[in-house]
Amino acid sequence: MSMTRWLSGAVLCSVILAPLPGKAEGPAPRLPIMLVPFTGPVEAPDALVGEGLMDLVAWGMGRTFRLQPTEASAVVGALGARDVTWGAPLAPAAAVEAARGLGAAAVLLGTFRIEEDRVVLGATFLDLRGPQAREETFPTTAVPWVDGSRVLERMGRALAKFLGVTLGAPSERRLGQAFARPLPSAAALRRYAVGLAVQRGVASEGVEQAAEAFAQAGEIDPAFALAFFRQGEAHEAASSRWRAAGAYRRAIHVDPGFAEAYKALGDLLARSPRRLYEQAAEAYSKAVEADPDYADAYVGLGDALSATGKFDEAVREYRRGLAIDPQNPRVHYSLARILYTEKGLYHEAVEAYQRALALDQTFVEAHIGLGDLYEEKGLYQEAIATYRKALTLRPKHPGALYALALAYEKVDPKEAVARWEEYIKVASEIPGEKEWIDIAEQHLKKMRQRAAEQQKRR
Repeated sequence: MSMTRWLSGAVLCSVILAPLPGKAEGPAPRLPIMLVPFTGPVEAPDALVGEGLMDLVAWGMGRTFRLQPTEASAVVGALGARDVTWGAPLAPAAAVEAARGLGAAAVLLGTFRIEEDRVVLGATFLDLRGPQAREETFPTTAVPWVDGSRVLERMGRALAKFLGVTLGAPSERRLGQAFARPLPSAAALRRYAVGLAVQRGVASEGVEQAAEAFAQAGEIDPAFALAFFRQGEAHEAASSRWRAAGAYRRAIHVDPGFAEAYKALGDLLARSPRRLYEQAAEAYSKAVEADPDYADAYVGLGDALSATGKFDEAVREYRRGLAIDPQNPRVHYSLARILYTEKGLYHEAVEAYQRALALDQTFVEAHIGLGDLYEEKGLYQEAIATYRKALTLRPKHPGALYALALAYEKVDPKEAVARWEEYIKVASEIPGEKEWIDIAEQHLKKMRQRAAEQQKRR
């Protein structure tokens, strides 16, 4: 690499990573919090309402820059491995064991009771950072049903205080926004929870069933904007792009300040076959207008601008995202892609991917991106190991399976055959993968021939 190219990469990194004046909440990492469905009274259990309440808390908590809810699917697996039924009452000792296995720093065990048009909410907090779990009770609070959101907001703030976590002004504001609307009705929460449960499946028809359940939740309670947002996510997972766009737009119609819906719409437009980057940039701009502290929206806007050749403007948006959230791995991920695709700076791109993964070891796309760099440089074993890390996180990720099969073509035709067969099996359940399946079948045919020739030579 020439000195000029190296300096350009160094300058590029320093420009993007240089701090902007602002009120970032500092470099402290997010604390992972394990949540489980709120439990109702023994005489009238309602696991569906409990799961809906849990997801509302997780949604609000995830909007802060200090607390990070553990993925529900991971919690389901951890509890299942201990023969604990999802949604059943969970003893603190069992919660501690499962949470430690997931690397969580704390647990929130919520309770609820429905009394005609009122809801009674309570919780137990567990801090797992010491050798012995520390416990605190959030006082049981009875309020009119519609005011339940405010109790959930106070619960989130109380958990942060219990853990010694200071929520900066951006986190305080974003947490308040998450619970600004009335608590959705119990009937809507039940259908919403059905959607959440189905969404944890893999088959595309299951995802569409989830979309239907979320849509029903929104029909039951037309003010339930988050239900329409989840409907959009489910449609998108099933590659029903226009249905997804319609659901996101309905969420925005219900809640014009719903920044995440604008951002999701931008993502959808940017990934569409027509690559509608300018329209995506408009959606991202509306997201940051609705929520000036939404770092991921700045990243999306930067990506859309970069895709249209507006590199300087893209850098400006990345810097804004970092000023708000210095620990945002997506900025480093986007930087890595620009460093390599725009500048051809391999080593700097590898370092940027590694920074993203240091901040979020579960960032599947960053693992895949890093593996792609290794593969392009002929470091096939390193690429294979990196793709396999991605697959330990998402065993049926089509992009990781496809990339792994390609890498094995260079070193082991027989293993490549197995990997292409696995990809085709998984991708056949995903409507949007049909074009890639056709290409994969050509690769599979070629690898079978090569493996047979290799076997004959032996």
